[in-house]
Amino acid sequence: HCRDEGIRIMTYNVHACVGMDGELSPERIARVIDQSGANIICLQELDVFRMRSGNRDQAHAIALHLEMNHTFHPAWHLEEESFGNEILTRFPMRIVEMKSLHHHKSDPSRISALRAEIDVDEELTLQLINTHLSIYPKEQLIQAQELMEEWVQPASMLGPVVLCGDFNARPNSATHK
Repeated sequence: HCRDEGIRIMTYNVHACVGMDGELSPERIARVIDQSGANIICLQELDVFRMRSGNRDQAHAIALHLEMNHTFHPAWHLEEESFGNEILTRFPMRIVEMKSLHHHKSDPSRISALRAEIDVDEELTLQLINTHLSIYPKEQLIQAQELMEEWVQPASMLGPVVLCGDFNARPNSATHK
């Protein structure tokens, strides 16, 4: 019956929940997501207990507002502060893998991925991967190859795969190809 309602997937780099007007508001981000009608959401660049964001858990605040299951994976953390990606959905979800991806540069803050199995209905389990790639093209290409070989190909043996995220690359780039 869930498939009859349709699957709407959103990927959204929320930039620590700061809008283009400079306002910091996880609730406003949650309203935008809610208005989209998406029932599976992949977010990038969330702050959890960071001073710059008022020490709030943005991942939890958005999930609470939307009344969705969620999982957050920190791309990095320092003491209490974290920064990373999240998957939200009302469908049953199991986390399969969460880890950092290859990087050479000293700032690994955008280089991570998480994979979940989402039971859309009794017949369809979706393999969903959420990632945020480096801003450096050479690293992006290595990370894209790693995602395809170590994440997408094995997941495709289990069912349909959706790869979401912020690739930091243009559609005609080697990373996308």
